[in-house]
Amino acid sequence: MKKSDLIISRGIFATNLVFLTELKNCKVIYDGRGAVTTEQDEYGVYNGTGLENKIFKIEQNAILNSDYRIAVSEKLLEYWNKDFQYNSKNHVIIPSCANYTFKNEDFQDVNVNEEENGILLKLW
Repeated sequence: MKKSDLIISRGIFATNLVFLTELKNCKVIYDGRGAVTTEQDEYGVYNGTGLENKIFKIEQNAILNSDYRIAVSEKLLEYWNKDFQYNSKNHVIIPSCANYTFKNEDFQDVNVNEEENGILLKLW
């Protein structure tokens, strides 16, 4: 298995799992697709899982302890700031749409290099 320098994890659970494994020494980009705690509060998304009262802390940990973040909107960044006191500039907004084309400008603080086995992203 090839050692990774960077993990892009979608969602709060994947991100927190990275923090608990030997991959914890990698740079972590949290790909936040929504306001998870609000979704739980409003819609009971995780009702019956035993995680209902832990969602806030799990989401907070993913947001505050990642090295870089992807948000789908300015509104999501406002939610992170208001609910979790997120005030870093280490993020990019990439709208949630299936036909979005990634550009190097999207990751101003990330160096993108093509390799034989795909794309390797390295944080500056």
